[in-house]
Amino acid sequence: MNGTPSTPISNLEDLLARMELRALRVGHPEERARIFNLAGDLCFDAGARERSLSYYGRAIDIYIAAQQLEAAANMCRKIVRLTPEVVRARCTLAWVALGRGLIQEARLRIAEYAEAAAAAGKAGAAAQHLRLMTEVAENQEVLESLAEALLQVGDDAGANKAYGAALGRVQPRKVRLPDSPEERWTAILEMLGGYDRAIDADPTKPAASREQAVAAAFAAALQEPAAPPNSRTAAQANLRRQSSAATVESGATPRYRPRRTV
Repeated sequence: MNGTPSTPISNLEDLLARMELRALRVGHPEERARIFNLAGDLCFDAGARERSLSYYGRAIDIYIAAQQLEAAANMCRKIVRLTPEVVRARCTLAWVALGRGLIQEARLRIAEYAEAAAAAGKAGAAAQHLRLMTEVAENQEVLESLAEALLQVGDDAGANKAYGAALGRVQPRKVRLPDSPEERWTAILEMLGGYDRAIDADPTKPAASREQAVAAAFAAALQEPAAPPNSRTAAQANLRRQSSAATVESGATPRYRPRRTV
């Protein structure tokens, strides 16, 4: 045969290494996310489930850092279809719906997140997220869904606070999200922890810095409450300090019960 044959890709590791290198070289977030999405597909098809979730998660972080929330939500839906027991993807879907003001979508995603977190033994971390969601939620129906979700993960005090807010009996410390979509997500990421607003303010920072900051924010918020206090944001610390006073001022027990399962 004439000519020099190309070097064959002998196994999955070779292919993934090449894809990682290519992702580092591309300049557009969409292309980088697409590469990691394909890498996740290859791992999933090869039976490397946890590794596939890692690649899918990197694609989601890229989309969120680039303010492409619908693309991030689509990736999360894909993960849920492939691995219904996942927790982080459901958590992200709930935050995206809440941040975009999609009331019915937010209620559905909040309920699904709480159910998955309880089943996976991640109730403590989920309670932190759900309490933070209560801080930014304004719709009565969403607050009621958050209260039911908090009951499902075993946070009765948080549920009382959310029910009180839904009924207008308690005015929890509210975090007002900015009107700008970009600023809204920066505020949410700061609440989750591990995100520095200066990254967005400095145009010289590479896109990878923002993507890593997004990943750090969600990783910090998904830790169990037993993590050291200095690993949490001020907002989370304030929520915990207020937990002893989170019961409705009237002292009543929750007026609602979790949904019955048939």
